Amino acid sequence: MTMFQPACINPRGTRPHDPTDLHKAIDRGYQWGEEIPIGLFWRRTDLETLEEQEPVLHTGEGPLAFRSNLGIPSDQAKALINELL
Repeated sequence: MTMFQPACINPRGTRPHDPTDLHKAIDRGYQWGEEIPIGLFWRRTDLETLEEQEPVLHTGEGPLAFRSNLGIPSDQAKALINELL
């Protein structure tokens, strides 16, 4: 990565572009040579993010991995864990 470091540019930096324009984002993605763009190329604004779509993430209880009770009976949880292992 260090040999490419001097050529890497942030697409929103030196020559900013509209990240909602898919065609310009694709053009920037094909750019290679003196400048190699890195960072955000394209962002969809017509869809909600995953965080916005999942109500369980808005309960204020933190990440699911750190919750002690997810409402799953312990025998069912143990069976699922055994199946995955």
